[in-house]
Parts: sequence; structure tokens; C-alpha cells
Amino acid sequence: NRFLVHTSTATRPEDGQPGYEYGAGTHFNPNVTWWNKSAPFLQYIGRCQYLLQQGLFVADILYYNGDWAPNIVLPKQLEPKGYDYDVCNEEVLLTRLSVKNGKIVLPDGMSYHILVLPDTTRMPVPVLQKIKELVQAGATVIGPKPTQDPGLLNYPQCDAQIQEIAAGIDYRDTPLQEVLKSRSIGPDFIHSDNNAFIDFIHRAIGDTDLYFVANRNNSAVQTTGSFRVTGKKV
Repeated sequence: NRFLVHTSTATRPEDGQPGYEYGAGTHFNPNVTWWNKSAPFLQYIGRCQYLLQQGLFVADILYYNGDWAPNIVLPKQLEPKGYDYDVCNEEVLLTRLSVKNGKIVLPDGMSYHILVLPDTTRMPVPVLQKIKELVQAGATVIGPKPTQDPGLLNYPQCDAQIQEIAAGIDYRDTPLQEVLKSRSIGPDFIHSDNNAFIDFIHRAIGDTDLYFVANRNNSAVQTTGSFRVTGKKV
């Protein structure tokens, strides 16, 4: 919900057009041929940014992305379709997550139904201890049961501590779709054309729900969308 211009090359008038250009990406300066026609596009981008920064993001799932380096959050990808998610690091998990009414919550009001752990059996002791606290408070956590600490602090006692803490947690290494179904959490947005790539962002602004729906295909699509809201007027 925030666009950044990375490198806008400075070119003197005597350098002509297109002047000096950065060697990658889409050039963004007054020398490009479409610059005088760009105002409507930039106004559209500005309005989208403004709307998508209002209220709170709506997501059902929170992924803990691990504690190793490099730690890269990949572009959005989730099965089953129709849901959205956030990704957190170790700092957020340790210092900002709590549980309220069975949901994982953040101090700013964000909430999630499910916490999903990395597909690994290695986890630092403080992280596993915090996960145990979340589970005991009523959080739903999915992931494999850890067996060892990834570091060497207090090794080998740290591995024994991991196994002791993990033994006291009721782990659920169940497919995400089954957990969503068991909790009666239906898709937030679905559409009727399975061959179309239709993506969405959902934000809640008080009692108002804002859906940004985008056709990611390079062609027109006719489809019917279903939203997980009731009693609303468009």
C-alpha cells in the first residue's frame, strides 16, 4: 500500500532525451515518452495508497518466518485460495503477540485466527517458550514439533530444554485448510473463474470493509465474487 520510486536519473537539458538512464526497471522521469500522460495513473496510485492505508489489514493467518539469515518474505502465496496473511519475525513474536478470545492479537488491534510455524524442527528456546505461553492462552498454532535449538548457546542443554518444552505443548501439524475448516473460517474472498488470477486486499475501517480487487491477468475477466461480509451496502 505504499509505492516508492527507486532511482530517478538526473539528466541535464543539454543531454537530450532520453538522456542518462539507470540500467534496469521502468524509467521514471520527465524524459520518458509517456510522462505528459502519466497524471491519471499517478492519481490512481495515490488514491489506492490512501485508501489501503486506512483502518486495519484483515488477515486470518500469521506466519512466523523463522530466525535465520537471510530471512526473506516471498511474494504473496497461499493455499487454499481466498485467505490472506501477515508475516512476523522473532522480535514481533516475542514482544508483541498475545491472545484474546482465542485470537492472536497485536497492540495496534491486528488479530489472526492461526499462527503457522516454519517447516523445521529447529527453534530457539525463547521462541518455543513464547509459543507455549500462546498455546496455553488459547492460541491455535500449526507446525512441526521442535527437537533442537539452532544455536550453540548453552549447548547441549539447550536441545534438552527444547525437547522438554515441546513435550508440554499440544502440537498440531495439520494441513492449514483442515484447521480453517474445523474452525468454520470460510474464505474472505473467492470468485467463480478458477482460471483467472484475481487477487485482493481487505481492510477494516471501523464498521466499513474495504476490498481492493485486482485482475492479475493480461486480459479481461468476467467473474462473480463472493465476500465474507454480511449486512453491508456497496
